[in-house]
Amino acid sequence: MIFKRTTGLLCFLLLICLTWQAPHPSFAAASTTQAKTKPAPMLILNKNTAAYLKKGVIPGFGGVQFGMTQNQIASKLGKPVSSFYHYGGEFWKFKNISYAGFNFENPYTGSNGMWCLLIGKEGFPDQTFADVKKHLGSAYEMYYNDMEEAYEMVYTFGKTRISFMADTSKSKITLIQISR
Repeated sequence: MIFKRTTGLLCFLLLICLTWQAPHPSFAAASTTQAKTKPAPMLILNKNTAAYLKKGVIPGFGGVQFGMTQNQIASKLGKPVSSFYHYGGEFWKFKNISYAGFNFENPYTGSNGMWCLLIGKEGFPDQTFADVKKHLGSAYEMYYNDMEEAYEMVYTFGKTRISFMADTSKSKITLIQISR
């Protein structure tokens, strides 16, 4: 008789434990709610891209444009968190965008405003040279860049130069460089 009561009690406790592990869905949603953050910027290519680049504005980057100071860009993308060197220039990464680097020291003019931007494949996912041509047209230059060890497609809009790089002429874009 004691065995039956103990077994019954254990089954009852096990049932309670199992239901305790699965809280009501509304409680689970409320407990995991976090502050919503803005999605990281992505380069936008459409019929207006050339006009934006000609003005020095980076489409999809929330108003970021050439000539802005590091503090001005930090107000849009969060504080600078790290830097790296690319061809002798120091590029800064910001809190809200880990796949892009911003250079502020123009070796040609000596100015301290943003003059060059590198965007990794995360800022332009799953796109190829053919996708770029659909939006920007065929007025480009294409060649193999020995230093980058990549194929490079280059467009110029006014004073702005944008180049797209990929491992082959048909593979996905791996790096974008925009400079003025």
